[in-house]
Amino acid sequence: MSATIYGKVYNNVTKVVITSAVVTAPPYTVTNTNGNYTFQTSGATTVDVTASATGYTPKTTSVTVANGQTKKQDFYLDPL
Repeated sequence: MSATIYGKVYNNVTKVVITSAVVTAPPYTVTNTNGNYTFQTSGATTVDVTASATGYTPKTTSVTVANGQTKKQDFYLDPL
């Protein structure tokens, strides 16, 4: 059974979506011009997810999902 992690990447100051963000959770790399990301894991796991974008400080957080779970994890990046 799989699990899904999804969310958006925002500017922490303006709260506007960062359209150039890249989200990684090895072996996954997800980009989306709307600031959205989503990926599926092969099952219950804890994954270190990193959001980054040019001109912003990257942020990493650990996300734990159970089998069949869908979990939202938004990121708020600080401008450099």
